Amino acid sequence: MWISTLLFFVRLEKSVAMKNIKTAKIIMIIAFSLSVVFFILLISMRNIDKQTENTTTLFTATVEKTVINTATDKPHAEIHTVEYGNWFYITQNIGGNINIDDLKTLEKGEKIYFRIENKKTKDINNVIFIDIVSLKIDDKNIFTIEEYNKYMHDSCVSPRIVGIVLSLSLFCVSFCCFIRI
Repeated sequence: MWISTLLFFVRLEKSVAMKNIKTAKIIMIIAFSLSVVFFILLISMRNIDKQTENTTTLFTATVEKTVINTATDKPHAEIHTVEYGNWFYITQNIGGNINIDDLKTLEKGEKIYFRIENKKTKDINNVIFIDIVSLKIDDKNIFTIEEYNKYMHDSCVSPRIVGIVLSLSLFCVSFCCFIRI
């Protein structure tokens, strides 16, 4: 998709842009704006795989119900608790890497210990889903912060590369338009 987007802008630049200064300016502005958007998205992803005990808060809760969606090769799970009115979410990035049977064995009334990002603690009762960065029961770690970071890092490599390529490519298109104006 990103290749076709880039080719669209390059073709547009060659065919029309230089015939009309106004069109070149529009292409330059659109390409530069999209470049900035992709760059901002890259920046927002910078800490997604760098969670620590200092950047997360530990919570304890009692399991009410666990829902596991195994319709894809990377399952995801939702844990509803007695204490909180929302679902604690285990993303596909995590669910596809842990032993999903550990989640299936969670029983109603069982105590769980989980961590969420500090910036999400204020929303704990205000949103429907909050993704968790570690989960354990009394006698077992289902997944740790370190495992979470590894799984998230592995899942973010491709989007980061695509984001860098798109951002730089669109910046180059806007720069070429700027030079020709």
